Amino acid sequence: MKKFTILSAILIMSNLLSAQWVQQNLNYPVEGALTDIFFINHNHGWAVGESDEYGYQYHYTNDGGNEWHSFMVFSLPKANSIFFSDENNGWIVFDGGNILHSTDGGGNLFSWELQESGTGYDLMDVFFIDSLNGWVAGDSSFYPQVGVSC
Repeated sequence: MKKFTILSAILIMSNLLSAQWVQQNLNYPVEGALTDIFFINHNHGWAVGESDEYGYQYHYTNDGGNEWHSFMVFSLPKANSIFFSDENNGWIVFDGGNILHSTDGGGNLFSWELQESGTGYDLMDVFFIDSLNGWVAGDSSFYPQVGVSC
């Protein structure tokens, strides 16, 4: 009986302590798919994707997703991945070899600067260990590609 009581208590506690999902709604009518989301902490997060029109969507939150600030941008194709090494330095990678970099937390859409990747291939993922060193992975349709930023 003692084993049953302990097992029951463990099962009940594990259900109470498990993560609960809460649906987040963007404050912008999104037409297209989100392709990536990244949170640097429990409050600051960003999401990117494609729009049904030519261009990409960009969203950020400073309050854990209660309110999202959203933009549709038509100057670049689909955004595939977003990553921030800290609350200020972030990168978005796109189809066609485009990379955008922000040094102000990405809150000002016009402060993102275009960086040269040296390729026209679709860039699929990005990861940085600090503001100067990171990796980008892409698809050449024939051979996978990896680039390093220094």
